[in-house]
Amino acid sequence: MLRIVDKSLTLKMIIALASILIVAFAVLCLSILNKQNGFLSRMSGVVTKNIADTNNQAKQQFGKLEGDVRLALAQMSDQAAANLSAATVKSLKQEETNIHQAMEKMLFANAKSVAALLASIAPEAIMSKQSDDLIEFSRAASKTEEIVFAVFFDDKGKLLPGYANVVDDLVISYLKKGKGEEDTEKMLDAARQDPGVLLHEEKIEYYGLAIGKVVVCIDKATVGKEIEALAARFQSLQQENETSVKNVLTAESEGVIGQINGDLAQVSADSLKAGEETGRILAKSMGEVNTGTATVVIVIGIACCLVILILVVILLKFMVLTPINKVIDGLRDAAEGEGDLTKRLNAKRPDEIGVLAGWFDSFVERLNNIIVEINGNAETVSSSALEVLSASEQMQGEASDLSGKAEGVAAASEEMNASMASVAAASEEASTNIGIVAGTATEMRQAMEKVAGRCDEAKTISNQATAQVKKAADKMALLGSAADQISKVTEVITEIADQTNLLALNATIEAARAGDAGKGFAVVAGEIKNLAQQTAQATQEIKQQIDGIQRSTHDTITEVEAITGVIDAVDEIMTRINESMVEQAARASEVALNVEQASAGIAEVNENVAQTSLVSGTIAQDISEVSSISQSMFKASDNMRSNSEALSGMANQLRNMISVFKVSQTGRKDEGKPPEAGAPVADLMTWTDKLSLGIDKIDDQHKELVGLVNQLHRAMKRQVGAREAEAVLAKLAEYTVYHFDFEEKLFDKYGYPQTEPHKKAHRDLIAAVTDFQKDLQAGKAGLSMKLMDFLNQWLREHIMKTDRAYVAHLRGRDM
Repeated sequence: MLRIVDKSLTLKMIIALASILIVAFAVLCLSILNKQNGFLSRMSGVVTKNIADTNNQAKQQFGKLEGDVRLALAQMSDQAAANLSAATVKSLKQEETNIHQAMEKMLFANAKSVAALLASIAPEAIMSKQSDDLIEFSRAASKTEEIVFAVFFDDKGKLLPGYANVVDDLVISYLKKGKGEEDTEKMLDAARQDPGVLLHEEKIEYYGLAIGKVVVCIDKATVGKEIEALAARFQSLQQENETSVKNVLTAESEGVIGQINGDLAQVSADSLKAGEETGRILAKSMGEVNTGTATVVIVIGIACCLVILILVVILLKFMVLTPINKVIDGLRDAAEGEGDLTKRLNAKRPDEIGVLAGWFDSFVERLNNIIVEINGNAETVSSSALEVLSASEQMQGEASDLSGKAEGVAAASEEMNASMASVAAASEEASTNIGIVAGTATEMRQAMEKVAGRCDEAKTISNQATAQVKKAADKMALLGSAADQISKVTEVITEIADQTNLLALNATIEAARAGDAGKGFAVVAGEIKNLAQQTAQATQEIKQQIDGIQRSTHDTITEVEAITGVIDAVDEIMTRINESMVEQAARASEVALNVEQASAGIAEVNENVAQTSLVSGTIAQDISEVSSISQSMFKASDNMRSNSEALSGMANQLRNMISVFKVSQTGRKDEGKPPEAGAPVADLMTWTDKLSLGIDKIDDQHKELVGLVNQLHRAMKRQVGAREAEAVLAKLAEYTVYHFDFEEKLFDKYGYPQTEPHKKAHRDLIAAVTDFQKDLQAGKAGLSMKLMDFLNQWLREHIMKTDRAYVAHLRGRDM
């Protein structure tokens, strides 16, 4: 027990306070009992005197009360009779009105029933024009007491034959007052002007076709008679009721007054006895009061002590224990409960409890800021993870494209290597052939020089031809030009060979004419002829070898034509043998020179081809390395994508872990600070070929949706105001509805079989965005990475899976 008291501050204070209260209570009881004895003695004398005075006054008041009651009862009787009579009259009048209305309704219902019956049996008679039947129907209806007459009309409003009860007084008056040729016309005209009757019309149909109508006249006189009789009975009842009420009230009033007189006499007698008894009771009660007072004081004292103790406990609880328990509850809630870090003790007390509460609030504030900072970092990590995920997907696509292009370039470089090898082989063969031509040309030049020594007269013309050929040779820089020149040179050699043959023939003829003196010249002519034949054969072989090169060379045709012109001039000069020999020698020298230049050009081409082949090999090797790098890049981007997804998952897990804490954003150092003005914000979602469906209109709309999601992401990152965020979200929602409507119209137009599931997905997203709009407008939510992640994942999954499912069905349609 002592151990429990030692651990409880409340018990210690209660024990000390209870001891003080017991001592104070004993002193208070003794003082109260002493004072009470004197007070009771004085009170006994005063009470006895007051009771006697009260009895005398009561007798006087009872006498006066009897007269007042008698007068009041008489007035009440008269007033009650008058009020009851007025209420009865009012009720009877109302009932009379109700009965009158009810009877009129009954008459109308009767008229309607009779008219309906006549309308049901008359069609056959009207269609067959059986007037006797119609008259009989009218007569039968008129036999009813309330019915005055019944008449029929055809579909054109013409009155059909009917019956008039000429013995009826009302009908007789109608026949006198009414206008018309027939009795039925007179009755109908007069009845329409008589307020005492009721007319009811009923349409007559024959298999749904209107063929006429029936009019029934009902007399209201019967209702009036019944109402008058009822009013007379009501008046008699009112008078009898008023008399009965007055008699009953008078008798009851006399009985009440007699009862009151008897009661007053009994009260007076009882009052006298009570006064005497009160004196005796007061004397007896003084002792009982002292005893009772002592008991009450003890009980009240104990109760007061208990109340004081309870109040002290309550004050102790609220002033000491409650703040301490709040600290304990706050720590327990942060450790085990809902984690509400927005709660503060806010104890404005200078004592130790206030200091404790202040330090507790500081601790919770610091913990709140840490949780808020962690949540902000988790949002940043999640945002960055999504941005990295988007960038990695874009990098994957670009790496895949780069790999494909690298493979294409590698294939092209391999083809170029093969082509360069072919060109190198052809150039090598051409170089060999040109070497043969060069040797032959040199031999021919030597032979021509021997002849040229004897042909000095043709020197000037050969020099001119040489100059023209040099001008043409200077323009042969490219491989194609050299090939064309070689072709022309072979033609020139052929012509020279032909001319040489002609010259040899002429020389042989001249030698034959000269006889023995010309034998030496004949030998020279024979050698020249043999050389010309060899040159022609070699030229033919060269021409066959360079046909392949000649096909791709057409740029130097103009210069070759100039050379042809020079050669034509040489042909004209060759009329003389000596000049021709000199010219041929010069041409042979030029041919040898050109062949040497062509050989040098071919060698240069071979060297360039070799270098090109080497470069193409290097390119192929570099492209192979690029392809390998692109593959590595693809794998790295895939790893980066996986890591970013894992990072996003960890950020979401971290947000879920700290979501158990309820925190306040107030007081953060970086609160409300958006990124620096002009600082770029990475796109949350990047458009790639993977998202393309191959349908231009839908792809354009998807690009717009991706752009709006990125715009919403930028608004979140820059922490724009609520109005701007609502505008961006409203634009996204509006364009989403437009895009979904466009797709659904295509589905309905082309009969897409999966339309309903697709529309449901559309409705779900629109509902989610609409709910978030309402929360944003109500201030219940703000832009967050949770929303961004949802929009990113939903749009990506919807385009790549749900939308891609209808591509095969819609592709090729006229949209």
